[in-house]
Amino acid sequence: TTEVVVEDDNEDKNDIGVTEEQMELDIEAAAAVAADNIEAIAEQVDIVAAAALPKKETEFRQSQCERWNDRYAELVEFHANFHHCDVPEKHNKQLLSWVRRQRRQYKQKQEG
Repeated sequence: TTEVVVEDDNEDKNDIGVTEEQMELDIEAAAAVAADNIEAIAEQVDIVAAAALPKKETEFRQSQCERWNDRYAELVEFHANFHHCDVPEKHNKQLLSWVRRQRRQYKQKQEG
């Protein structure tokens, strides 16, 4: 008599017939798709949020940002000249007010 040997190809497969390697590849692919979806959703949220802001508010935020950058540049220049950031009142009142506000806001943020 001839003995028939049947090899079991299901050794590495789970209950649904998928290898661990295939499952890992599927998980990596799903994670990549999820990351792409999250990025796309974030972009859509940014677009919707920008559209929800009135034009005047958007312009205000832009000008506010420009003013902040201007004051920061002034402080950098002051520091380059005097090697400290303790702006005296007689030097530039607007810069002094800005520095005080930055320090106050930083402290509030640190305190929670």
